[in-house]
Amino acid sequence: MGGTIIRTIKQNCRRCYTCVRDCPAKAIRIEDGQAFVVDERCIACGNCTMVCSQNAKAYLSGTERALWLLKEERAKVAALLAPSFPAGFAEPAGQVVGAFKAAGFDYVVEVAQGADLVSRAYKTYLEANPTGLHIATACPAVAEYVRKYHPELTGNLVPIVSPMVATALAVRELFGQDVHCVFVGPCVAKKAEARDAGVPRVIDEVLTLQEAHKLLAERGVDPATAAPAGWDEPVAGRARVFPLPGGLLESAGLDRGMLDPEVLVVSGQDDTIEVLDSLGTADTGKTLLVEALMCNGCYCGRASAPPSPVCCASVAWENTWPTAGASRPAGLLPTWPASKSCRWRAPTRATTSAARSRATTRSARSSRIPTSSSPKTSSTAAPAAIRPAAPRPSPCTPAWPRRPCACRS
Repeated sequence: MGGTIIRTIKQNCRRCYTCVRDCPAKAIRIEDGQAFVVDERCIACGNCTMVCSQNAKAYLSGTERALWLLKEERAKVAALLAPSFPAGFAEPAGQVVGAFKAAGFDYVVEVAQGADLVSRAYKTYLEANPTGLHIATACPAVAEYVRKYHPELTGNLVPIVSPMVATALAVRELFGQDVHCVFVGPCVAKKAEARDAGVPRVIDEVLTLQEAHKLLAERGVDPATAAPAGWDEPVAGRARVFPLPGGLLESAGLDRGMLDPEVLVVSGQDDTIEVLDSLGTADTGKTLLVEALMCNGCYCGRASAPPSPVCCASVAWENTWPTAGASRPAGLLPTWPASKSCRWRAPTRATTSAARSRATTRSARSSRIPTSSSPKTSSTAAPAAIRPAAPRPSPCTPAWPRRPCACRS
Protein backbone atom coordinates (compact mmCIF):
# COMPACT_ATOMS: atom_id res chain seq x y z
CA MET A 1 0.00 0.00 0.00
CA GLY A 2 1.90 3.01 1.25
CA GLY A 3 5.37 1.80 2.20
CA THR A 4 6.66 1.23 5.71
CA ILE A 5 4.00 2.04 8.29
CA ILE A 6 5.09 -0.04 11.31
CA ARG A 7 8.65 -0.41 12.60
CA THR A 8 10.44 -2.14 15.45
CA ILE A 9 12.13 -0.21 18.26
CA LYS A 10 15.17 -2.42 18.67
CA GLN A 11 16.10 -1.47 22.22
CA ASN A 12 12.60 -2.38 23.44
CA CYS A 13 12.26 -5.76 21.72
CA ARG A 14 12.81 -8.44 24.39
CA ARG A 15 12.16 -11.72 22.55
CA CYS A 16 8.64 -12.29 23.81
CA TYR A 17 7.43 -12.90 20.23
CA THR A 18 3.85 -11.95 21.07
CA CYS A 19 3.65 -10.01 17.80
CA VAL A 20 4.74 -13.12 15.87
CA ARG A 21 1.93 -15.18 17.33
CA ASP A 22 -0.76 -12.51 16.94
CA CYS A 23 0.04 -11.16 13.47
CA PRO A 24 -2.91 -12.07 11.21
CA ALA A 25 -0.78 -11.75 8.07
CA LYS A 26 2.29 -13.59 9.43
CA ALA A 27 4.32 -10.53 8.55
CA ILE A 28 6.83 -10.68 11.42
CA ARG A 29 10.31 -12.09 10.84
CA ILE A 30 12.86 -12.90 13.54
CA GLU A 31 16.38 -11.63 12.89
CA ASP A 32 19.08 -11.91 15.54
CA GLY A 33 16.45 -12.53 18.16
CA GLN A 34 14.36 -9.47 17.33
CA ALA A 35 11.01 -9.23 15.58
CA PHE A 36 10.91 -7.12 12.41
CA VAL A 37 7.97 -6.32 10.15
CA VAL A 38 8.13 -7.64 6.59
CA ASP A 39 6.72 -4.75 4.55
CA GLU A 40 5.84 -6.98 1.60
CA ARG A 41 3.52 -9.02 3.83
CA CYS A 42 2.27 -6.35 6.22
CA ILE A 43 -1.35 -5.18 5.89
CA ALA A 44 -0.81 -2.30 8.37
CA CYS A 45 -3.58 -3.48 10.69
CA GLY A 46 -1.56 -2.26 13.70
CA ASN A 47 -2.28 -5.32 15.84
CA CYS A 48 1.39 -5.71 16.77
CA THR A 49 1.49 -2.18 18.17
CA MET A 50 -1.35 -3.08 20.50
CA VAL A 51 -0.31 -6.53 21.75
CA CYS A 52 3.38 -5.76 22.31
CA SER A 53 3.81 -5.39 26.07
CA GLN A 54 7.33 -3.96 25.56
CA ASN A 55 6.21 -1.03 23.38
CA ALA A 56 8.62 -2.29 20.73
CA LYS A 57 6.33 -1.63 17.75
CA ALA A 58 5.49 1.89 16.61
CA TYR A 59 3.53 3.22 13.67
CA LEU A 60 4.40 6.14 11.43
CA SER A 61 3.74 9.45 13.14
CA GLY A 62 1.40 11.99 11.61
CA THR A 63 1.56 14.54 14.42
CA GLU A 64 4.51 16.54 13.10
CA ARG A 65 3.08 17.03 9.62
CA ALA A 66 -0.36 17.93 10.98
CA LEU A 67 1.18 20.53 13.30
CA TRP A 68 3.11 21.96 10.37
CA LEU A 69 -0.09 22.24 8.32
CA LEU A 70 -1.80 24.10 11.15
CA LYS A 71 1.07 26.60 11.34
CA GLU A 72 0.86 27.36 7.63
CA GLU A 73 -1.27 30.44 6.99
CA ARG A 74 -1.68 30.07 3.25
CA ALA A 75 -4.36 27.37 3.20
CA LYS A 76 -7.32 26.11 5.18
CA VAL A 77 -7.13 22.84 7.14
CA ALA A 78 -10.06 20.48 7.72
CA ALA A 79 -10.23 17.79 10.40
CA LEU A 80 -12.17 14.75 9.21
CA LEU A 81 -13.36 12.87 12.30
CA ALA A 82 -14.16 9.18 11.85
CA PRO A 83 -17.60 8.10 13.15
CA SER A 84 -15.74 6.00 15.75
CA PHE A 85 -14.05 9.05 17.30
CA PRO A 86 -16.07 8.72 20.59
CA ALA A 87 -13.91 5.66 21.33
CA GLY A 88 -11.05 8.05 22.11
CA PHE A 89 -12.89 10.95 23.72
CA ALA A 90 -15.01 10.97 26.86
CA GLU A 91 -16.35 14.45 26.10
CA PRO A 92 -19.59 15.21 24.18
CA ALA A 93 -19.27 15.55 20.42
CA GLY A 94 -19.73 19.32 20.55
CA GLN A 95 -16.78 19.78 22.88
CA VAL A 96 -14.59 17.55 20.70
CA VAL A 97 -15.48 19.65 17.67
CA GLY A 98 -14.74 22.80 19.65
CA ALA A 99 -11.37 21.41 20.75
CA PHE A 100 -10.25 20.80 17.17
CA LYS A 101 -11.39 24.25 16.10
CA ALA A 102 -9.55 25.78 19.05
CA ALA A 103 -6.45 23.87 17.94
CA GLY A 104 -6.52 25.73 14.62
CA PHE A 105 -8.61 23.61 12.25
CA ASP A 106 -10.78 25.75 10.02
CA TYR A 107 -13.35 23.02 9.41
CA VAL A 108 -14.35 19.95 11.42
CA VAL A 109 -16.37 17.46 9.39
CA GLU A 110 -17.88 14.04 10.14
CA VAL A 111 -16.51 11.21 8.02
CA ALA A 112 -19.90 9.62 8.63
CA GLN A 113 -21.09 11.92 5.86
CA GLY A 114 -18.72 10.19 3.46
CA ALA A 115 -20.04 6.90 4.79
CA ASP A 116 -23.52 8.07 3.74
CA LEU A 117 -22.23 8.52 0.20
CA VAL A 118 -20.45 5.19 0.24
CA SER A 119 -23.49 3.37 1.65
CA ARG A 120 -25.73 4.64 -1.15
CA ALA A 121 -23.06 3.77 -3.68
CA TYR A 122 -22.99 0.19 -2.34
CA LYS A 123 -26.75 -0.05 -2.66
CA THR A 124 -26.59 1.15 -6.26
CA TYR A 125 -23.72 -1.21 -7.04
CA LEU A 126 -25.39 -4.29 -5.55
CA GLU A 127 -28.67 -3.53 -7.32
CA ALA A 128 -26.75 -3.34 -10.60
CA ASN A 129 -24.73 -6.49 -9.77
CA PRO A 130 -27.17 -8.86 -8.02
CA THR A 131 -25.05 -11.97 -8.59
CA GLY A 132 -21.51 -13.03 -7.83
CA LEU A 133 -19.27 -12.48 -4.82
CA HIS A 134 -18.56 -8.92 -3.63
CA ILE A 135 -16.10 -8.05 -0.86
CA ALA A 136 -16.59 -4.69 0.84
CA THR A 137 -13.50 -2.45 0.77
CA ALA A 138 -14.31 -0.06 3.63
CA CYS A 139 -11.69 -1.75 5.85
CA PRO A 140 -8.24 -1.10 4.35
CA ALA A 141 -6.60 -4.00 6.18
CA VAL A 142 -9.17 -6.44 4.75
CA ALA A 143 -8.73 -5.11 1.21
CA GLU A 144 -4.94 -5.34 1.49
CA TYR A 145 -5.10 -8.88 2.89
CA VAL A 146 -7.14 -9.94 -0.12
CA ARG A 147 -4.69 -8.34 -2.55
CA LYS A 148 -1.61 -9.86 -0.96
CA TYR A 149 -2.83 -13.29 0.09
CA HIS A 150 -5.77 -14.02 -2.21
CA PRO A 151 -5.01 -12.22 -5.49
CA GLU A 152 -7.54 -14.46 -7.21
CA LEU A 153 -10.24 -12.54 -5.30
CA THR A 154 -8.99 -9.07 -6.19
CA GLY A 155 -11.62 -8.76 -8.89
CA ASN A 156 -14.30 -9.32 -6.26
CA LEU A 157 -13.36 -6.21 -4.29
CA VAL A 158 -16.14 -3.64 -4.57
CA PRO A 159 -14.88 -0.67 -6.66
CA ILE A 160 -16.03 2.07 -4.28
CA VAL A 161 -13.80 4.46 -2.36
CA SER A 162 -13.63 4.49 1.43
CA PRO A 163 -15.67 6.95 3.55
CA MET A 164 -12.45 8.79 4.37
CA VAL A 165 -11.71 9.51 0.70
CA ALA A 166 -15.36 10.26 -0.09
CA THR A 167 -15.49 12.86 2.70
CA ALA A 168 -12.26 14.53 1.57
CA LEU A 169 -13.58 14.74 -2.00
CA ALA A 170 -16.79 16.35 -0.72
CA VAL A 171 -14.90 18.81 1.51
CA ARG A 172 -12.63 19.91 -1.32
CA GLU A 173 -15.58 20.38 -3.64
CA LEU A 174 -17.36 22.50 -1.02
CA PHE A 175 -14.48 24.59 0.30
CA GLY A 176 -11.93 24.49 -2.51
CA GLN A 177 -9.28 22.15 -3.85
CA ASP A 178 -6.56 23.82 -1.79
CA VAL A 179 -8.05 22.70 1.55
CA HIS A 180 -5.75 20.37 3.50
CA CYS A 181 -7.62 17.33 4.86
CA VAL A 182 -6.43 15.60 8.05
CA PHE A 183 -8.23 12.37 8.91
CA VAL A 184 -8.67 11.50 12.61
CA GLY A 185 -9.64 7.98 13.65
CA PRO A 186 -8.55 4.80 15.44
CA CYS A 187 -7.28 2.98 12.32
CA VAL A 188 -3.56 2.52 11.68
CA ALA A 189 -4.19 1.12 8.19
CA LYS A 190 -5.59 4.48 7.09
CA LYS A 191 -2.01 5.77 7.13
CA ALA A 192 -1.14 3.28 4.42
CA GLU A 193 -4.20 4.12 2.36
CA ALA A 194 -3.43 7.85 2.43
CA ARG A 195 0.04 7.16 1.03
CA ASP A 196 -1.17 4.72 -1.61
CA ALA A 197 -0.28 6.17 -5.02
CA GLY A 198 -3.39 4.49 -6.47
CA VAL A 199 -5.78 6.41 -4.21
CA PRO A 200 -6.93 9.98 -5.01
CA ARG A 201 -4.49 12.34 -3.32
CA VAL A 202 -7.02 14.15 -1.17
CA ILE A 203 -5.80 13.21 2.33
CA ASP A 204 -2.82 15.24 3.53
CA GLU A 205 -2.26 13.44 6.84
CA VAL A 206 -3.75 10.79 9.10
CA LEU A 207 -3.89 11.03 12.88
CA THR A 208 -4.85 8.18 15.14
CA LEU A 209 -6.93 9.01 18.20
CA GLN A 210 -3.76 8.68 20.25
CA GLU A 211 -2.01 11.22 18.06
CA ALA A 212 -5.04 13.51 18.11
CA HIS A 213 -4.70 13.85 21.89
CA LYS A 214 -1.02 14.61 21.46
CA LEU A 215 -1.72 17.27 18.84
CA LEU A 216 -4.35 18.95 21.01
CA ALA A 217 -1.91 18.98 23.92
CA GLU A 218 0.80 20.50 21.71
CA ARG A 219 -1.65 23.26 20.74
CA GLY A 220 -2.58 23.84 24.38
CA VAL A 221 -6.17 22.60 24.04
CA ASP A 222 -7.99 20.45 26.60
CA PRO A 223 -11.16 18.82 25.20
CA ALA A 224 -12.67 18.68 28.69
CA THR A 225 -12.72 22.48 28.92
CA ALA A 226 -13.22 23.34 25.25
CA ALA A 227 -16.22 25.43 24.25
CA PRO A 228 -18.79 23.40 22.28
CA ALA A 229 -19.02 24.02 18.53
CA GLY A 230 -21.08 22.67 15.67
CA TRP A 231 -20.06 20.41 12.78
CA ASP A 232 -19.25 21.98 9.46
CA GLU A 233 -20.94 20.99 6.22
CA PRO A 234 -21.51 18.41 4.90
CA VAL A 235 -23.46 16.96 7.87
CA ALA A 236 -23.82 13.20 8.35
CA GLY A 237 -26.99 11.11 8.52
CA ARG A 238 -27.69 7.51 9.39
CA ALA A 239 -24.19 6.30 8.47
CA ARG A 240 -22.96 7.18 11.95
CA VAL A 241 -23.49 3.46 12.63
CA PHE A 242 -21.02 2.59 9.85
CA PRO A 243 -18.15 1.56 12.21
CA LEU A 244 -20.29 -1.11 13.87
CA PRO A 245 -20.26 -4.69 12.52
CA GLY A 246 -23.08 -4.72 9.99
CA GLY A 247 -23.08 -0.93 9.85
CA LEU A 248 -22.78 -0.92 6.06
CA LEU A 249 -25.95 -2.97 5.69
CA GLU A 250 -27.80 -0.74 8.13
CA SER A 251 -26.72 2.60 6.69
CA ALA A 252 -27.21 1.50 3.07
CA GLY A 253 -30.83 0.59 3.74
CA LEU A 254 -30.42 -2.73 1.96
CA ASP A 255 -33.30 -5.19 2.13
CA ARG A 256 -30.92 -7.65 3.73
CA GLY A 257 -29.90 -8.21 7.31
CA MET A 258 -27.08 -9.94 9.14
CA LEU A 259 -29.13 -13.17 9.13
CA ASP A 260 -29.49 -13.17 5.35
CA PRO A 261 -27.73 -16.32 4.04
CA GLU A 262 -26.32 -14.33 1.11
CA VAL A 263 -24.56 -11.84 3.40
CA LEU A 264 -21.52 -12.52 5.58
CA VAL A 265 -20.89 -9.97 8.34
CA VAL A 266 -17.70 -10.74 10.24
CA SER A 267 -15.39 -8.78 12.54
CA GLY A 268 -12.20 -9.52 14.46
CA GLN A 269 -8.97 -10.65 12.85
CA ASP A 270 -9.32 -14.38 13.55
CA ASP A 271 -12.84 -14.74 12.19
CA THR A 272 -12.14 -12.37 9.30
CA ILE A 273 -9.06 -14.28 8.18
CA GLU A 274 -10.93 -17.58 8.44
CA VAL A 275 -13.77 -16.28 6.26
CA LEU A 276 -11.49 -14.72 3.65
CA ASP A 277 -9.36 -17.87 3.45
CA SER A 278 -12.47 -19.99 2.90
CA LEU A 279 -14.04 -17.92 0.14
CA GLY A 280 -12.12 -19.68 -2.60
CA THR A 281 -12.77 -23.21 -1.31
CA ALA A 282 -15.59 -23.57 1.22
CA ASP A 283 -17.90 -20.94 -0.26
CA THR A 284 -20.97 -22.47 -1.87
CA GLY A 285 -21.27 -19.74 -4.47
CA LYS A 286 -24.37 -18.24 -2.83
CA THR A 287 -22.57 -15.45 -0.97
CA LEU A 288 -23.38 -12.03 -2.40
CA LEU A 289 -21.63 -9.60 -0.01
CA VAL A 290 -18.86 -10.02 2.56
CA GLU A 291 -18.71 -7.13 5.03
CA ALA A 292 -15.55 -7.76 7.03
CA LEU A 293 -13.66 -5.71 9.60
CA MET A 294 -10.18 -6.70 10.79
CA CYS A 295 -10.98 -5.18 14.21
CA ASN A 296 -14.03 -5.96 16.33
CA GLY A 297 -15.71 -2.91 14.93
CA CYS A 298 -13.90 0.31 14.06
CA TYR A 299 -14.47 1.61 17.59
CA CYS A 300 -12.00 -1.09 18.69
CA GLY A 301 -9.32 0.17 16.31
CA ARG A 302 -5.71 -0.53 17.21
CA ALA A 303 -4.95 3.10 18.06
CA SER A 304 -8.00 4.18 20.02
CA ALA A 305 -6.92 3.60 23.63
CA PRO A 306 -4.58 5.89 25.60
CA PRO A 307 -1.02 5.20 24.39
CA SER A 308 2.01 4.06 26.32
CA PRO A 309 4.89 6.54 26.64
CA VAL A 310 7.70 5.94 24.19
CA CYS A 311 10.53 8.40 23.59
CA CYS A 312 10.16 10.16 20.27
CA ALA A 313 13.87 9.78 19.48
CA SER A 314 13.54 5.99 19.43
CA VAL A 315 10.81 5.88 16.78
CA ALA A 316 11.70 8.80 14.53
CA TRP A 317 12.02 8.20 10.82
CA GLU A 318 11.34 10.15 7.67
CA ASN A 319 7.65 10.72 7.05
CA THR A 320 7.71 10.41 3.27
CA TRP A 321 4.88 10.37 0.79
CA PRO A 322 4.88 8.69 -2.65
CA THR A 323 5.22 10.80 -5.73
CA ALA A 324 1.93 11.69 -7.30
CA GLY A 325 0.85 9.14 -9.87
CA ALA A 326 -2.29 8.58 -11.86
CA SER A 327 -5.17 9.32 -9.55
CA ARG A 328 -7.64 6.51 -9.10
CA PRO A 329 -11.19 7.43 -10.18
CA ALA A 330 -13.47 8.40 -7.34
CA GLY A 331 -15.74 5.42 -7.95
CA LEU A 332 -19.48 5.20 -7.71
CA LEU A 333 -20.08 8.30 -5.64
CA PRO A 334 -23.21 10.42 -6.11
CA THR A 335 -23.41 14.00 -4.94
CA TRP A 336 -24.24 14.45 -1.29
CA PRO A 337 -27.85 15.17 -0.28
CA ALA A 338 -29.30 18.10 1.60
CA SER A 339 -28.06 18.30 5.18
CA LYS A 340 -29.87 16.14 7.68
CA SER A 341 -29.40 15.61 11.37
CA CYS A 342 -29.63 12.39 13.32
CA ARG A 343 -29.59 11.49 16.99
CA TRP A 344 -27.29 8.62 17.79
CA ARG A 345 -25.59 6.78 20.60
CA ALA A 346 -21.95 5.84 20.01
CA PRO A 347 -19.92 3.10 21.73
CA THR A 348 -18.44 4.31 24.98
CA ARG A 349 -14.77 4.60 25.74
CA ALA A 350 -15.21 2.00 28.50
CA THR A 351 -16.36 -0.53 25.89
CA THR A 352 -13.24 0.02 23.82
CA SER A 353 -10.90 -0.02 26.82
CA ALA A 354 -12.33 -3.32 28.03
CA ALA A 355 -11.77 -4.97 24.66
CA ARG A 356 -8.21 -3.68 24.39
CA SER A 357 -7.35 -4.60 28.00
CA ARG A 358 -8.22 -8.21 27.28
CA ALA A 359 -5.73 -8.23 24.41
CA THR A 360 -3.07 -6.58 26.58
CA THR A 361 -3.63 -9.10 29.38
CA ARG A 362 -3.24 -11.95 26.94
CA SER A 363 -0.02 -10.41 25.67
CA ALA A 364 1.42 -10.01 29.16
CA ARG A 365 0.61 -13.60 30.10
CA SER A 366 2.04 -15.10 26.93
CA SER A 367 4.85 -17.54 27.52
CA ARG A 368 8.22 -16.60 26.17
CA ILE A 369 9.61 -18.64 23.33
CA PRO A 370 13.23 -19.81 23.82
CA THR A 371 15.55 -18.83 21.01
CA SER A 372 18.10 -21.09 19.43
CA SER A 373 21.68 -19.92 19.18
CA SER A 374 22.43 -21.70 15.92
CA PRO A 375 20.07 -20.20 13.33
CA LYS A 376 20.21 -16.43 13.53
CA THR A 377 17.32 -15.82 11.18
CA SER A 378 13.90 -17.38 11.13
CA SER A 379 10.55 -16.26 9.83
CA THR A 380 6.88 -16.89 10.08
CA ALA A 381 6.98 -17.66 6.37
CA ALA A 382 9.73 -18.49 3.92
CA PRO A 383 10.66 -15.58 1.60
CA ALA A 384 9.78 -17.73 -1.39
CA ALA A 385 6.21 -18.01 -0.10
CA ILE A 386 5.65 -14.27 -0.28
CA ARG A 387 3.40 -13.61 -3.22
CA PRO A 388 3.38 -10.19 -4.88
CA ALA A 389 0.26 -8.12 -4.50
CA ALA A 390 -2.22 -8.58 -7.31
CA PRO A 391 -3.07 -5.72 -9.66
CA ARG A 392 -5.85 -3.55 -8.32
CA PRO A 393 -9.06 -2.92 -10.27
CA SER A 394 -8.88 0.64 -11.51
CA PRO A 395 -11.72 2.34 -9.61
CA CYS A 396 -11.29 0.37 -6.40
CA THR A 397 -9.75 1.82 -3.31
CA PRO A 398 -9.47 0.24 0.10
CA ALA A 399 -9.31 2.44 2.95
CA TRP A 400 -5.39 3.71 5.02
CA PRO A 401 1.70 5.87 15.49
CA ARG A 402 3.63 6.98 17.06
CA ARG A 403 3.05 7.21 20.73
CA PRO A 404 3.24 10.32 22.91
CA CYS A 405 6.72 11.07 24.01
CA ALA A 406 7.67 10.37 27.61
CA CYS A 407 10.50 12.88 27.44
CA ARG A 408 8.02 15.75 27.01
CA SER A 409 5.73 14.88 29.89
